[in-house]
Amino acid sequence: SVSPPPHPPPSTVGARPGKGKRGKTAGDTTLQIKGVRTSEYRVLVSDFGIAKDTTAGTVLTQDGTVLGTPAYMAPEQAGGRQERIGPHSDLYSLGALLYQLLSGQTPFTEPDPVKCLADILQKDPPPLGLVAPDVHPDLTIVVGKAMEKDPRRRYPPTEEFAEDLDRFL
Repeated sequence: SVSPPPHPPPSTVGARPGKGKRGKTAGDTTLQIKGVRTSEYRVLVSDFGIAKDTTAGTVLTQDGTVLGTPAYMAPEQAGGRQERIGPHSDLYSLGALLYQLLSGQTPFTEPDPVKCLADILQKDPPPLGLVAPDVHPDLTIVVGKAMEKDPRRRYPPTEEFAEDLDRFL
């Protein structure tokens, strides 16, 4: 049994993937939840994958190398396409995390890491609305847009993503 939180539920969620200290991306995402007492509702979600220093002139990880937790990896990360990994990859991972929070399961449930990576690259996750029919249909669209296979079809600015999420809190 889950006990209710000791404070009122959060009213705003904001996500800020992108550059953080020293030009790192893909791992610097901050999820801020604001409530009655904002400081008590600050949650930092970081390291969705492996941080990438965008200020360095060299790449330490070669293409084809896959690092991270498969179930939350964006397709470009699962495919080892280092040059394509960026803030949009964090957004995908945040969508995968929300998918799990709303449905109780990760979007790709294959326990074998190699098969899970193949599923991410070749399949779509089961529709959130089928896995969790009680989730509002518009919220399933928000999560689905965050988890688009093509990074260009995901939310461009995360403020827009946060605004869409805020409509449900």
